[in-house]
Amino acid sequence: MVFTSYAQNFEDVMLWRAFKGKPKGFYIDVGANHPEIDSVTKSFYDRGWNGINIEPVENEFNLLLSTRSRDTNLNVAIGSVPGSMPLYTFPGTGLSTLDSDNARTNASAGHDMLEREISIVTLANICETYVTGPVDFLKVDVEGWERDVLLGADFRSFRPNIIIVESTLPNSQQSNHDTWESVLLDANYSFIWFDGLNRFYTANEHLDEIAPLFKTPPNIFDGFISRRFSETSRSEEKWLRAEWRAALDQNEAIKVERDGLLAKQDWLQAEWDGALAQRDAVRFERDAVTTDRDWLRSEWKASTAQCDAMRLERDTVTANRDWLRSEWEATLAQMDAVHFERDALIAERDWLRSEWDAARVQNDTIHTECSALTIELTALRVELKAALAQNKTFEAERDAATVERDQIANIFSIYRRRVEADYEKIRQSIGWKIAWPLRFLRIDPPLELPVVPHEEVVSSF
Repeated sequence: MVFTSYAQNFEDVMLWRAFKGKPKGFYIDVGANHPEIDSVTKSFYDRGWNGINIEPVENEFNLLLSTRSRDTNLNVAIGSVPGSMPLYTFPGTGLSTLDSDNARTNASAGHDMLEREISIVTLANICETYVTGPVDFLKVDVEGWERDVLLGADFRSFRPNIIIVESTLPNSQQSNHDTWESVLLDANYSFIWFDGLNRFYTANEHLDEIAPLFKTPPNIFDGFISRRFSETSRSEEKWLRAEWRAALDQNEAIKVERDGLLAKQDWLQAEWDGALAQRDAVRFERDAVTTDRDWLRSEWKASTAQCDAMRLERDTVTANRDWLRSEWEATLAQMDAVHFERDALIAERDWLRSEWDAARVQNDTIHTECSALTIELTALRVELKAALAQNKTFEAERDAATVERDQIANIFSIYRRRVEADYEKIRQSIGWKIAWPLRFLRIDPPLELPVVPHEEVVSSF
């Protein structure tokens, strides 16, 4: 079965080249417009495919309802967020749009404009509601509203194998893909073809399989016929049939001359058929040359634009590299400073820990000495009590004991001052000052001087 192309720029031929041989598939057509004229999906529908047609213009939507019974037809507009917006309609032109700037441009060109409010839904919501399997291709033709359509899609959950987006301003060769292409590239899609009007993208997971099929424009090896050209051929066939009937009528009138002119007639018929075949060949060659010329011109413009974009991207990358290098050097310097400060804090911590340990040892020593002095003081008190008891019976020894007691008291006073001086030195020491927070954690008993026997006190001096 010969493939019949209905699309205005043979977009369906390029898509069929990628899906050739697939009996059934699924498509999403955003901005479907007419169900047959310039339709990218008509040939696929005729071959058993089905999909979703999204068309906000009521007249074209009603035509889709009446001719595409297997498709899901939606009379809404697509945007980045749900809601409603004014739709600017230009009947009979295919220029209807949500973009107010494009609408003003079309109106200033003399087109009649109608305006009405229309519901806005996202492509992600439509896919969640109506898509139950893989999407083979997504076509977007929304007259300047491409970025909003793509921003409203969920390319992580629903990944069409091929996405085709009209990439020039309405009725112009001026490209506008720089306003929306990043959305597709960020979603892991790669550019594979530009036909002068549309840009084709494929999911990176299918890049190696699909990209090699998009290296040449539609040509004779695709085995297709154009609906427009076939209609012209049928008109020529009707004219030839009319001519043939006239020739038959004339042949009846000149039967007498038939024998003499028969040989000449055959020759003329052969020449006529050869001329027709030559004419068709010349027309086909002319169309092929025109297509190649337009394609080469568009490729040259695309290459020029791509070179400019690559230069700009190179300058941007260079600037980012220099900035990142300076940031990296500053970060290294800051990291060195942090390491130095950390080492200093570690050294200070170790020093404080050693001072604290020394203070603990010194404190334990002082407590031990105080305990010994307390024991000695207790013994002196016992002896003093015994001396007082003996004083009643030994009057003679009272004076001597009194003198000895005073002597002991004087010696003890001297010893006490020495202990207090040592204690003051301890309080003025670095270990004592460093360990001051530890004293809040415990309550030391008051310093009590032990009772030391008289003999030990005297021997210490």
